[in-house]
Amino acid sequence: MRANPPIFNGNRDDADDFISKVEEYLLLNDNVAGFNSPKKKVTLTLTFMQGAKVAEWTRGVRAWLLQLTPAQNTEDIWNEFLVEFELCFQDTQAHQKARTKLEALRMKMPEIDIYVVEFKKLVRKSRYTLGSHEMNQHFIAGLPMAVTEDVLKDPKPTTYPEILRKTLASVHAKQTIWALYKRGNQNQSTNYHPPQNNWRPQNSFQQRPAFPSNNYCTPQRNQSYGNTPQYNSSNAPQWMQNMAVPMDLSRTRAFNRRRGGQGNFRGGRGQYNNQPTTRFQGNATNIGNSSNACFQCGQIGHYTRECPQRQQCPRNNWQNKMANLIDLQDPYSSFDGSNYEEPVNTGENQETLESLQARLNNLSFGEKEKLANTMGEGDT
Repeated sequence: MRANPPIFNGNRDDADDFISKVEEYLLLNDNVAGFNSPKKKVTLTLTFMQGAKVAEWTRGVRAWLLQLTPAQNTEDIWNEFLVEFELCFQDTQAHQKARTKLEALRMKMPEIDIYVVEFKKLVRKSRYTLGSHEMNQHFIAGLPMAVTEDVLKDPKPTTYPEILRKTLASVHAKQTIWALYKRGNQNQSTNYHPPQNNWRPQNSFQQRPAFPSNNYCTPQRNQSYGNTPQYNSSNAPQWMQNMAVPMDLSRTRAFNRRRGGQGNFRGGRGQYNNQPTTRFQGNATNIGNSSNACFQCGQIGHYTRECPQRQQCPRNNWQNKMANLIDLQDPYSSFDGSNYEEPVNTGENQETLESLQARLNNLSFGEKEKLANTMGEGDT
C-alpha cells in the first residue's frame, strides 16, 4: 500500500522527514505478513538508504542483524535502530532547540490555525506529551491577553481539546466584533481634515522690508529670492554702513600687457579680456568701439594716454576732474632717465612704432616740415 518512502542519502536535513515517512509506511502495512517482525522492519528501512554517506553505516547494521537469534527478535531491535540512526544522522540537539522555540512561541491575532500547528510540531520535537498539564499551560501562555481572559472564564477547561475549543470560539467572536465595528464606522462622518500644505514655490517668497536702525545688527546673508537686489561695497544703502557687505570686484583695475597681465584693457570699467589681441582691431572689438578712435581727441592711431592733445587741455577742464582708474597708475609717471634701459624689441614695441607712424601720418604738411627741420632732415 502507498508508495515507498523517499531514498535517504545521508543528508541531515532530510533525516527527520525520512524516519517519519518510514513509520507511516510501516503503519499502513501493519496487517501485512512479515511487517510485525522488528528485524524485518529494520532490514526494509535499510533498503531505502543508499549512497556513499550511508553505505558504511548500513553495512554495520546488517552485520549486527545477522548476529541476532530468533529469540532476540523483539521490539527493542527497532528502538535500538532508531537511537543509532538519530546519533548518526539526526540533530541530537533538536529537542533542546524545539523547547527553546516553544518557550518563545506567541500567537499573532487572528492567526490561530498557524499557532496551533506550530505548537503541536514543537511539542513533538521537544519530546513532550501533548495534552499534559505543562503543555496546556504553555498553550494558554502564548495566547493574547483578551483571548486568555475568555478561555479562563468559568467553566475553566481542564483538557487540551476544551482549551482549543474555547480559544477558537473567542478568536472567531472577536473577529466578528471587529468586522461589525469597522463597518459601522464607515457610515459615520468625521470632522477631521488633513493639514493643509502651506508650502509655496521658491519664487513666491518675499523678503521682509529692512528698517534702518542706529544699533549694530548681526550681518545676515543676502537671500536671492525673486528680484531681491544684491548689495556690495558700491551700491549698499546708508542703513547698511555698519554691516559687512561683499566688495565690488567690478571696479578693480584689470591687468594689461604692459603691466604683466594676460589681456588687453582699453578704458571702460571692469572690461577685461583674457584672449590676446593684435593691433587695434581686437581692442576695438573687445571694448565695443568699432571706430578704434581715441577717447580723448576722437582720432585713430593712438591710445588715450598717448594722445598729443592731452597735455594741451587746461588744468581746470572738467574732463581732468574725472577719476580715471587706468591713469591712476601711469607707467610713465615715474620715469627716470638715469636708470633707463633699452627695451627688448618685442610685439609691444612693434605696436608703439605703428602707433608713432599713425601719429605722423595724421600731422599736416606744415607740422611734418617743422618736425623734419627739428630733426635735421629738412632737405628730405
